[in-house]
Amino acid sequence: MSRKTMFGALAVAAGVAAAIAVKLYKDAGKTDEDVKDEDDAVHFITIESEEDEKKETDAEDLNGQSEEVKEVCAVFPYLKPAFVEEVLVKDQEFKTLKGEDELVCVTHHVSFGNTAELEQYVAIMDEAGYTIEVDGMDAKVSRKFFAQTGAITSDILNVANQTVALDGVYHSFEVE
Repeated sequence: MSRKTMFGALAVAAGVAAAIAVKLYKDAGKTDEDVKDEDDAVHFITIESEEDEKKETDAEDLNGQSEEVKEVCAVFPYLKPAFVEEVLVKDQEFKTLKGEDELVCVTHHVSFGNTAELEQYVAIMDEAGYTIEVDGMDAKVSRKFFAQTGAITSDILNVANQTVALDGVYHSFEVE
């Protein structure tokens, strides 16, 4: 297995593993009170910053969202809940589009406001095994992999999250 394929597979596996971990935590029935009562509880220190205002806005965006959307947003913090909900709705379509272990290609369309962020993004995505075509400040990123339950959705959420984390704009995706 090539290094690029291995990193791509690891990125997908990490996303799926994180989603499963959230699901298992939820299923275990632990509440925030249960966690606080444990002897080895972790205590967070909050430092006020400009990010706090963004987090408050994001928290407001989560009001009225399903638990599934909230859980996925916890794993992919840079994504808007409306986008996550849209992708999760299409997950059923992805399952019928390609059979299990069938080769699929997902292409993502992104853009960046400055060259440094675009170059950093291209390096990260190349390392993860994606094929990248750059046209000015726009990029088309694609990767072929074998369809498995949740793999297409995970790929879309991972790439979109990485794009937004580097101050890029995630425009769309295509599944072939």
